[in-house]
Amino acid sequence: MSGISLQITKPASPMASPPAGFSPGIHGARGLFALCVVLYHVYNSGLPVWSLPAPVHHGLRSLTFGVEMFFAISGYVIIGTLARSDSARAFLHNRASRILPLLWLTTLVYLPLALVAGLPWVTGPATNAAFPLIVLGNLFALAPLLPLPVLFPVAWTICYEFAFYILAGATRLARRGWPLVVLVGLAICLQHPRALFFLPGILVALGLVQHRLPPAFIREPLLPLAVFLAAWSLAANPELPRFEPLYLWADPARLALAGLALLAATAAILGISEGRGLLGRVLQTRPLMWLGTISYSLYLWHTIIIGITKAAMRHFGIPALAGPASQLVLLALALPASLFIAHVSAEFLEKRVTRTLRRRITA
Repeated sequence: MSGISLQITKPASPMASPPAGFSPGIHGARGLFALCVVLYHVYNSGLPVWSLPAPVHHGLRSLTFGVEMFFAISGYVIIGTLARSDSARAFLHNRASRILPLLWLTTLVYLPLALVAGLPWVTGPATNAAFPLIVLGNLFALAPLLPLPVLFPVAWTICYEFAFYILAGATRLARRGWPLVVLVGLAICLQHPRALFFLPGILVALGLVQHRLPPAFIREPLLPLAVFLAAWSLAANPELPRFEPLYLWADPARLALAGLALLAATAAILGISEGRGLLGRVLQTRPLMWLGTISYSLYLWHTIIIGITKAAMRHFGIPALAGPASQLVLLALALPASLFIAHVSAEFLEKRVTRTLRRRITA
């Protein structure tokens, strides 16, 4: 999600000196979209909740597509990170040292817990003789683009991210052959439609849309963000757990909704990057900047914390006592713990381990 990123070298704190090309709005947006994913997983926890009006229900369900906006942020940040890198190799070293250590730790914490809990997407592959290779493939973010089962569910986004890191580095190496790299990227998007949302960030970062969108549409980024969530939710197939390949979409109305979602995501990223409107101002506040700094850790740790908290609640019979307020209890217990662990993880693992790895790689 890294993710989400989830992709640039983050300042140690909102007050630290930012890298060249740093956008406070984009940084704060990481925190917002990470929080959206947390709220979605609480709402999707299966615990009792009140019967909500349809618009509220669908609005909460649409928060899962905060992942797409993470991809858009990644596309935006990839351009700047690649420009600041001395070479494609340095760029890939930068990304690997930034993303992999935390992925390794959270995956290795998650797997034994999932085995004990009997989660089928882990216990099934665990009976396969190739399970060690499956784990290795997951540690290096190869699933689901390669035909491997995803063991740590939220980590599928990291695979998409790494694929685009490699493609971005390849454009540096290919020089005149860059159109082939672009075609490979588009082929991935056709097979995995959610990856399309790297494009809005790339287009904004390259300055290709700044004067081509209606000013009224980017004046308040909340508007295109809401349009994106609505359009992409309608384009989703509720009968399938994932989006099927884009070339199988036979309904023209669905394709039009996808186009509208891409346009709206582009406008939202442009408005956010320029700090426009109420949303642009809120994203630059200290709490959102802090959330942006810990967003990658929050994205990977929160599902583990929610799972442990939910198991403890069921063990002590809290859902029976809390009734429809159970999801609020889960949120009240899991969110502070997730934020604390994400802060510690960002400070000690992301910051210090990444710095050590980069120093050794450079040496």
